[in-house]
Amino acid sequence: MQQERFEYLVSKELGDRLTTSEQDELRTFLGDAEWRMQYNLLQQYWSEKHSQNTRDRELFQQILEKMQPLELDNHPTHFRRLYYWFGGVASILVCVGLWLLLKINSSEQRQFIADQKQQKVILDDGTEVILNYKSTLLYPNKFSDNLREVTVVGEAFFRVAKEADRPFIVKTKHAQLKVLGTSFNVRAYPDEPTTEASLIEGALEVHDEEGETMILRPSEKAVITNQPKNFTSKSKRKTAKKLKIQFLRPTDLHAVETTWLENKLVFKDVTFDELAKTLARKYDVRVDFKDIGLTKLRFSARFEDENLDQILQALQLAASFQYEKQNNKIMIYK
Repeated sequence: MQQERFEYLVSKELGDRLTTSEQDELRTFLGDAEWRMQYNLLQQYWSEKHSQNTRDRELFQQILEKMQPLELDNHPTHFRRLYYWFGGVASILVCVGLWLLLKINSSEQRQFIADQKQQKVILDDGTEVILNYKSTLLYPNKFSDNLREVTVVGEAFFRVAKEADRPFIVKTKHAQLKVLGTSFNVRAYPDEPTTEASLIEGALEVHDEEGETMILRPSEKAVITNQPKNFTSKSKRKTAKKLKIQFLRPTDLHAVETTWLENKLVFKDVTFDELAKTLARKYDVRVDFKDIGLTKLRFSARFEDENLDQILQALQLAASFQYEKQNNKIMIYK
């Protein structure tokens, strides 16, 4: 019965349909290494099938949609039939996942790409990683006995499992973050001029390419220019005026740095060029500027439920520009 309940919770989690109470229930399951292994296999298998086989994805979604509106008390017979039907499907996925596990060496690096908005990965040690859309996580099937190491391309939020004798290392192209137990956000997009690490709680040791080291405290952010010799934090903002860094109170830090977890967009004194890159990733479009001077316009704004047109129209109220849309391309001009 536990197996069936676990499969049901995972099916809803993969379809982004878990209630708050069900999230807590699944988290309890994942505290056990055996359930966590099954979860990782199901998640990895579905991610690969999602990327490679549209028909399987549609069938999986159809099952989830049929399950969602049903309540056990109101439809006991129908719900139970669907429940066991999906349990059988999930069991097959578990078997496939276990077969894959036997085929893959535990030390082999795996690649997980968030290809359907934000996606969550539970690592071998219980660490939770939430990846922003189109971000990539490289990680081993099983961490070594004395080190936990992953690589991020893009943006990710970490809740690291505490293990004092086994440091957790996050690598990006231009920085390395060392953690003992904490939650933090890392932003390391290849097309952006800086790499950022924002600490929510715990402690974070940041290393840049030049060998400089900085220890962050909660509500501090390290900003590393993706060029040699320019490494600063909020507490040393006077040395980084050209980066427009200002001290953020804890409430501001949570609002600005991690709002993407709630599918919200918050911009605080960013250039139009930076803002456009964020919109391009979120809405899967290409944004070009006909007039290069427009890229230097600066904006502070907050968006929650607005679509792309509504966002651009709101920005037009603050600055003088026009835009044209054609398929998945947007041209911005004076």
